[in-house]
Amino acid sequence: MTYTGPLPPRIYLDHGEAYGNLGDDAMLVNAARRICARLGPCSFVLPVRPGSPLPSIEDATVIASPGFGSQGRIMRRATPDAVWRLAGAVMARSSLWARRWRRAVKALRGCDALYCVGAASMNEWGRRGPLLTKWALIKTARRLGKPVIASSQTVGPFRSRWPLMQTAAAVSLADHFSLADRSVSRAVLREGGVDAGGLPEVGDEAFSLPPASMARGRAWLAAARVDPDQPFGLIHFRSTDRTRRTSRFYPRIAAALDRLPTDAQLVFLPMSRGFHSRPDARTGDAIRRLMVHRERLRVLACPSDPGLARRLVSMARWAAPLSHHLQVFAIAEGTPLLLLVSGDYYRHRTAGLNGWAQGRLPVADLGLTSAAELSEKMADLERRRREHATTLARAAKAIAKVNDQPIEALASRLGALERTR
Repeated sequence: MTYTGPLPPRIYLDHGEAYGNLGDDAMLVNAARRICARLGPCSFVLPVRPGSPLPSIEDATVIASPGFGSQGRIMRRATPDAVWRLAGAVMARSSLWARRWRRAVKALRGCDALYCVGAASMNEWGRRGPLLTKWALIKTARRLGKPVIASSQTVGPFRSRWPLMQTAAAVSLADHFSLADRSVSRAVLREGGVDAGGLPEVGDEAFSLPPASMARGRAWLAAARVDPDQPFGLIHFRSTDRTRRTSRFYPRIAAALDRLPTDAQLVFLPMSRGFHSRPDARTGDAIRRLMVHRERLRVLACPSDPGLARRLVSMARWAAPLSHHLQVFAIAEGTPLLLLVSGDYYRHRTAGLNGWAQGRLPVADLGLTSAAELSEKMADLERRRREHATTLARAAKAIAKVNDQPIEALASRLGALERTR
């Protein structure tokens, strides 16, 4: 079924607003691509924080972000949760809040549906910013009679009751609410007293993102003096795990790379250009400076196209990333994968992703893993490549079977809406 209304459908795309982060760009770009592939030509409304970069989306109207994420970090920390709860309640019940919110409500009123792109905002750290905004948008959309699709969400972890209850309300209000991971988010909701039995688990929004061309991948490697005709291992890390800085682990990673027994080139792939967080390339440079054999590690420039990151993952002999979406790309491409973990946020996301492989993917929690153990885990990716590839293929097949459910839910709701007009 395709949309047969008098005009192309108009979709409000709520997204994570992690500007400069290729993972969030990947989800947004692929959501728009999948929607148009299923429904035909569509137009979109995209909230954007002024001065922030955004990937190109065809036929998109850009509005100022209505969220609290644009407020100063100090203000968000200093203001009691009770004030934010009151502000969110006002937003959800009325368009009379602030100019940015009024414009967002007006834009939403002119749309056929609200589509919430999968993002890691429904947790303790997002409670005063993207989670609050998403919850208010969902409540407003329902008040306006608009279908709501919350695609491929990750829920938790939580330390307080309020953000869990916000998430529970979003679950109950959405026409379709799906989970990106396997078992972990559902368990969080059940522990909070939310009936999560009927929520589909569909994998990540960016799972089916098309890779860039092989020629572009080769050129990107060559620009960093990496020989694209020789095997390479891909590494990623960043300066924060959302709970604290990660610089204490840099010497451990450097020592592991120094002692790694491999003939593969070692390549650091940044996934953040800045804006939302510090550029990942700085982390790669810092790790490289700590190595005895610095010449072993090449730090790439951070791509602006998430499809290029996926192509580089497909070309790698193996990957050891902290980035969730490099992990997703490795599963999709069958690239032997070591899941790096630092802090509660990444521990939660990694466990959910590993659920698609029945927990069989190797994990290195850097708070518990020595340099020697980390080096051994990387070396094992090469020794047991076929075994790892088989595990990844099974996980990718399981995700592929269910990954389009949010898009089908959108098509179904718009079709039902059109029949009632």
